[in-house]
Amino acid sequence: MDEICIFIKSVCDVPNPIECDGCEYIEFSAKEDNDWSNGELANYVSSELQTHLGADVGNIQDTIVDDRVIVNFTYKGFRGEIWETYNSRGYHYWVVSI
Repeated sequence: MDEICIFIKSVCDVPNPIECDGCEYIEFSAKEDNDWSNGELANYVSSELQTHLGADVGNIQDTIVDDRVIVNFTYKGFRGEIWETYNSRGYHYWVVSI
């Protein structure tokens, strides 16, 4: 999750940003996943956002769409989403959209 927060900061922490429309696929080890339930995964993402982004992150909510947890949040006024996906070769990714 460190890479996710670095990406969020790199997109949004610029002087007078006009628009944030960044999207990043960040690969992670399946070991990090630990076969968590949807609730545990949402809690993990929320906790990491708060730890790394502090008071600038807010409105953290999770929804489940097609058995996939999507965590919505705001960071310094920008809206973002994070969700987990994998490709046909079995590589796991966090998808981060700002």
